[in-house]
Amino acid sequence: MSNLTAIELKAFVPARDFALSRQFYQDLGFVMPWSDDNLAYLHHGKCCFMLQNFYVKELAET
Repeated sequence: MSNLTAIELKAFVPARDFALSRQFYQDLGFVMPWSDDNLAYLHHGKCCFMLQNFYVKELAET
């Protein structure tokens, strides 16, 4: 696998309240070029992540 090149790695961030969380990150200055009912792609400069409409307390707090 010596020819494997990583271009980008995105973290998946859980949201208890998906709509509120999307607005929160946009208010901070993140751009949301794509979103559906379960997932939103947010970025600010070179920082990006996937916000997911999914929350399990035990998984989110580990």
